[in-house]
Amino acid sequence: MKPRSPEPDDPQRRAFSFVSDLTDRVLGVLAVATEETTDEAESRGRAVAIHVAHSIAVELYLAGGAFTTNVPPDEESSRIPEPSFVGLALPVLERLAAVGDVATAHQVIQTLVFLSRSEPRRALIAITDAALGAPGYEQEPQGEEAMFRLFDQILADDRDNLLNDDECLTRVR
Repeated sequence: MKPRSPEPDDPQRRAFSFVSDLTDRVLGVLAVATEETTDEAESRGRAVAIHVAHSIAVELYLAGGAFTTNVPPDEESSRIPEPSFVGLALPVLERLAAVGDVATAHQVIQTLVFLSRSEPRRALIAITDAALGAPGYEQEPQGEEAMFRLFDQILADDRDNLLNDDECLTRVR
């Protein structure tokens, strides 16, 4: 899933097709097996679905370049995600935002913060969906830090466009 130029039979596209299908299946399981489920099989299915969703989110975070080591802070903001990766990953991340699990939401948000350098509006909407859809995320120290980092970055880079967009402005508030 490493970023590079997409071709019709590109392995990256095939990988994302698989991940997209898997994400849809995870969301299907979660739609049936809610947190209030008393059926043991549904509860196990829900736990497995959340684990798979979290694993997908972690892999996208690592594959997309959001995770870095040894990058000086002054160079961090100049890193731009690969356009082919952004185009393929955003739809998956937008759907993963609906999982409702704090750990999954955090991985999704971290990746979206990085991808927001290319797609600020779309990333902001998905980030707020993930944060609001995962009860308790706002109370997590890392969650709070990720949200502040996002708002600092987006407002510094694309302030005028986002603040003139009613939906984005509502979400920032």
